Amino acid sequence: MDLIGRQHDTDSPGAVSPRTPEGIFTTEMGPVARALRLTRAGMAWERAARAFWPLTTLLFFGIAALWLGAVAALPQVLLPWLAGLWLLAVVIAAVRGGWRFRRVRRAEALARLDRTLPGRPLTALSDRAAIGGEGPLWQAHLAQMRDAALAARAVRPDADLARRDPFALRLAGLVALVMALIFGGWARWAWVCAPWPPRWPRRSRAPRRRWAPSGRAGLNRPPIPAARPCT
Repeated sequence: MDLIGRQHDTDSPGAVSPRTPEGIFTTEMGPVARALRLTRAGMAWERAARAFWPLTTLLFFGIAALWLGAVAALPQVLLPWLAGLWLLAVVIAAVRGGWRFRRVRRAEALARLDRTLPGRPLTALSDRAAIGGEGPLWQAHLAQMRDAALAARAVRPDADLARRDPFALRLAGLVALVMALIFGGWARWAWVCAPWPPRWPRRSRAPRRRWAPSGRAGLNRPPIPAARPCT
């Protein structure tokens, strides 16, 4: 026979009011609520890092190439194709990351935090007695679980990117971005603002002089100014 039961929505109302972990954390255990928030934020960072590290790596490499002027050294014929491939990869990485990312629920953060504590006190605080009511023995059990739950600390996030990125491309992109910020500059990619395709300057031609036809040679020559006498 079970001595501990879970609170369900279909349970008949009795002398014991329903108990939820959220209500206990907000009213009695502020440190546990803080640890739960930090754990949930860390889990959100883990999922975002796992989903969007390819996107950030592509952006780091693209910004570094522009900032260091490496794109300007490419042939003009290959530049549109490489830019199109890079843009397509960015779009695919963004769509893939948005598809894989899932919002962290409070119950998931609660379960992860509870696994780090001996005896699962956070789960025990949401239990209620199935028989016998909540007498002194049950209250002593809850008090013991509250004391154990006060030792809860935020779980350190671990995205495990080393296994997902065995070639350390994310680190290479970050190093390239830092080097670009140190040694690059605005003048390196000012050519991006130039019009595309580039307009080549036309060669200037010397104006041609046209002389009116005449019957005698020498009539259309410009007149020679007369010399002024010296005074």
